[in-house]
Amino acid sequence: MKYVIRRFNFIVLFALYGFVNVHAETYLGAQGGVVFHGKTIKTQLAGMSIPPGSSVTNLNIDSSFLYGIVFGHYFNSHPWLGVGIDLNITNRHIPSQDATINLASFGPIAGTSMPMEISSIKLFFIDSDIYLLFRYQNRFIDPYLGLGVGYFYVREKVEGFSTKNHAFIPSLNGRVGLRRLLGQHVAIAAEYKIIYSKVSLFPREELSGLSFNYYPQSLTFSTSYVF
Repeated sequence: MKYVIRRFNFIVLFALYGFVNVHAETYLGAQGGVVFHGKTIKTQLAGMSIPPGSSVTNLNIDSSFLYGIVFGHYFNSHPWLGVGIDLNITNRHIPSQDATINLASFGPIAGTSMPMEISSIKLFFIDSDIYLLFRYQNRFIDPYLGLGVGYFYVREKVEGFSTKNHAFIPSLNGRVGLRRLLGQHVAIAAEYKIIYSKVSLFPREELSGLSFNYYPQSLTFSTSYVF
């Protein structure tokens, strides 16, 4: 995934070098919305006393609010093509819940499954995305599509433990939205976004490591100033 991100960033920089000029449409704004309820996928555990390959049943993640800033630029020579950058913050919560731990085999010790109550886990995310934008322009409202890459900073806090785990996670993202100009300098937009990433929180002190595929889906609304 890191190779894909490097290649994508090169394409974006090449597009900016070739197309940006002083008459292009540029905007900067604020956005807020909700990240929908979801689950951890292919959830695995790691730690000093946990055999490699052990897993846990998928865990519920509560819905949460997000807020952030959005920057975009559409090129004058190609008005249907643009580039966007987002920076968002959200606090996800994996509530305390019953789960099944699947311990892998380790040497002569056979694997086994056992029920277990998972402690409440709080996940603080900072999400930064860069993406290409493709829009269809008309007089009333502009539908658009965006595809890009990004990075998460994630910090984990498990109930009952003082240690905090953290990591930087690469990601892929896709989005569709509707954008409307209100006069010459104000635009509003509504956007649905889905992200693919793999969160890997390695064991640290008394905390077990937790890794899972993460597919957050969000709906956001933004207001921006058009330069």
